[in-house]
Amino acid sequence: MATVPSSVKVASGKSQVTFTVNTTKVSAQKVATITAKNGNVTMSANLTVTLPSLASISITPASVYGGTSSTGTVILTGAAGSGGVIVKLSINSSSATAPPSVTVEAGKTSANFTVKTGAVAETVVATVTGSLDGVSQTATLTIEPPAIKSLTLNPASLAGGKNSVGTITIGSIAPTKGLVISVSSSKSSAKAPTTVTIPAGKTSATFTIKTSAVSSTNAVEITATSNGITATATLTIT
Repeated sequence: MATVPSSVKVASGKSQVTFTVNTTKVSAQKVATITAKNGNVTMSANLTVTLPSLASISITPASVYGGTSSTGTVILTGAAGSGGVIVKLSINSSSATAPPSVTVEAGKTSANFTVKTGAVAETVVATVTGSLDGVSQTATLTIEPPAIKSLTLNPASLAGGKNSVGTITIGSIAPTKGLVISVSSSKSSAKAPTTVTIPAGKTSATFTIKTSAVSSTNAVEITATSNGITATATLTIT
């Protein structure tokens, strides 16, 4: 548990000398007694060798879209002893899950774990807590709702009176109640629904754009908006 040199020498003209006490990892707190003897005089001092405590917990990346995962890391103040160290984990949001505990292996100072997230309709900030022997550390994970990835029109050019099909694609799956996206058209010659809902668990949805006859070529901007993200596509009506 603790080792010291067998002897030390106090230099001539000096009244003290320092020496190094080396410790090994312990599985429980222990007290080592260090004894110095010179002739008939003996002095002792106790050294308490403690278990490592929880220094920090981190989440990387700290912001993800719902439905994707992030990696958590617990870091100890020192290397784990034989048998390892178990750090308890908890999370305060139903939109994210973490294992109940993570084990830092013997001789290691850190361990990773996975935080899984579900789809959300609005931004959620989840707090992950690690606990060890009465010491707790926290880290936050921001879970973002799906963002619009693209808006496409097929066909993108057509004669007035015909229909085009728009497709909205998002970057992660839609939440439980689906994701409602606002849709608009810049001109009355192309009529689109005011909203399009991407079903729960899906990443895209289609909608119909109805056009009317025009006397000259019209370039119409079709816009899709959700959670502050906008995508635009041009529909040409001839």
